[in-house]
Amino acid sequence: MENRTVSVTLSEPMYERVRASADALDRPIEEVLSQFIATAYPVLEDDLPLEMRTEFAGWLLFSDDQLWGLAKSRLDEAKQIDLEKLLEQQRHSSLNAVEQRRLNQLVKESQELVLYKAEAQRLLAQRGISVYPKSNSLS
Repeated sequence: MENRTVSVTLSEPMYERVRASADALDRPIEEVLSQFIATAYPVLEDDLPLEMRTEFAGWLLFSDDQLWGLAKSRLDEAKQIDLEKLLEQQRHSSLNAVEQRRLNQLVKESQELVLYKAEAQRLLAQRGISVYPKSNSLS
């Protein structure tokens, strides 16, 4: 995938917010902005790997209960703990090569899980099932 450089003008308050985030994460401002943009513009179906698109196509035959199971799935607790520890360690010091590979793998798994959950929720919503509970109103 080709990368492109884009110049962006930010107001001083916005720049300071981004800089503070970058400082807290001990990451370059450019990396923080790139991550934010990637989050704001999620992966489109055409961007997904063929294997994932193929797997999602098979989900059309899943029962509602199967889709709910996927929609409610969570990262294994041990992996979640590892991920949090590595992220916290990265904030305070550099990770060695093994730790960085482990962090990259856990982040990848976490991102894939988000895609799986979102697809399951999308299919449930397509079936007319309310995926998100209605907020309580003060009527």
